[in-house]
Amino acid sequence: MGGNFPDYPKLGIQPEAYYQANNVFNAAGNAFLGAMPCAYNRVKMLVGDPTAEQVCTLDNSNGTLFDDSMLPADLDTVDLPMPAGTPEVYVGSIDNFSSETNLYEYTYSVNFTAGTAVLTGVNGTHPIPTGLPAFVGLCNFGSSGCIPQLGVVTSTGGLDSLGDRLMFRLALHRSVNRANVPVTSYLVSHAIVNGGTGAQRWYEFRAPAGNPTALAAYQGGTYAPDSIYRFMGSLAMDKVGNIAMGYSRSSSTQHPDIYYTGRAPTDPLGTMQGEAAIVDQTIATGSQPDTSHRWGDYTSMTLDLDGCTLWYTAEYYTVTTRFDWSTRIASLKFPSCTPTVLH
Repeated sequence: MGGNFPDYPKLGIQPEAYYQANNVFNAAGNAFLGAMPCAYNRVKMLVGDPTAEQVCTLDNSNGTLFDDSMLPADLDTVDLPMPAGTPEVYVGSIDNFSSETNLYEYTYSVNFTAGTAVLTGVNGTHPIPTGLPAFVGLCNFGSSGCIPQLGVVTSTGGLDSLGDRLMFRLALHRSVNRANVPVTSYLVSHAIVNGGTGAQRWYEFRAPAGNPTALAAYQGGTYAPDSIYRFMGSLAMDKVGNIAMGYSRSSSTQHPDIYYTGRAPTDPLGTMQGEAAIVDQTIATGSQPDTSHRWGDYTSMTLDLDGCTLWYTAEYYTVTTRFDWSTRIASLKFPSCTPTVLH
């Protein structure tokens, strides 16, 4: 990338390409130059073809540097891909105002043969209204380490939610309804201020069958069943429409742990059910002091090829110390979903 530093890279997989997003800084790392979507020819890469092309586009938002922290759509339903020639969807850029009611959409159409690409939405020209109350990113203003932990002084050892950006992944899920019409859903979450604590804000955007990149709010909500901070979320949908969302939790009276919640298609729109532990306080017996407030930077909820099993990955500590985290990989499944038998 010309000697520049590509920060916070995120990947999305589609049949035709691996798509990436980067926040690009200068070589010294002290000046933001813009967002950079990239695409890599997946078809050629999978067969080891050394002529596999890559195409990248530096987006400085026409000089405003509005666009940043873009997530590429990551396809979960390999048996129902997007129509051939559909541009890749990115969303991001949620840190430009003191409070915000939109996410911002971009599309990236790549021609590997010509080595060219067309990026739309530059400089925030494609806002997606969330349909929910305005949000303020958790820890965006004031201390970046605003999330307390048991046994750690928050001013020096609080955790950062990275509330200035959306959390990995932008899960792309496609299904066919009873009328045999494709339903295209995009799911994503981030951490927001919720009174005196932090909550998970989540969304399901949908696009019409005839224009699967035209995102509009379908449902979403703010998950905050009590005063514990919830952050670093990730969510995905199974083949029958159940949604699971995992996240980290912390407060001044507990160590950071790992929980999840979920919803069934028959639940009222915008709601999640109760939560349950993946790693509770009997296992998460430590906090993380003095690591520049960073907490993994993201977690990941992904869908198995069986269409039902959801895999969630996140970190926790068993002792209070620096850089000695443990990683938990958990599998979740709704009883209403019957896994596809894989051969």
